[in-house]
Amino acid sequence: MKKSPDGSIHARVRSAGLPDLATIQDINYELFLIDYDWHQDLNIEWPYNEDGLRYFTKCIEAEDYVLLVAEVDNRIVGYVAGVVKQPFSAEKGKRAELENMCVLEEYRSHGIGGQLVDAFMEWAKDKEVDIVHVIAYTPNERAINFYKKKGFSPYALNLWQKIKK
Repeated sequence: MKKSPDGSIHARVRSAGLPDLATIQDINYELFLIDYDWHQDLNIEWPYNEDGLRYFTKCIEAEDYVLLVAEVDNRIVGYVAGVVKQPFSAEKGKRAELENMCVLEEYRSHGIGGQLVDAFMEWAKDKEVDIVHVIAYTPNERAINFYKKKGFSPYALNLWQKIKK
């Protein structure tokens, strides 16, 4: 693995294929473990169950979905998944959502996440998308700051409340 003077690592970003699924599931599981710290309602087995497999397969095969992987030394070290969304009838413009992304811990803070977001934005541009949005859990300041550095800005605040039983 070769680092540039600024500490960044150049990754090869490419479209994922079905042979990449097991590695993507493992990396997504790592994301679920991170997110579980502030969202204990997550089913952390989702990446490996039928729904998770169906989701990632759709991201690879469906026209309005994308699943990109970042490789360093021929090893997948991160991924980004997203979709073009049908706009809500009261909103103008075509939208895409960066649905989930994760880079392996040892490769974080070396520019790989930025390379994945840049590639996702190019995909969205090719799809003639006007607006891209991403959701990050409020306590996940690292992710929020990362997305802000990539040009995203706060737009809405989702609030929720558990029903006491």
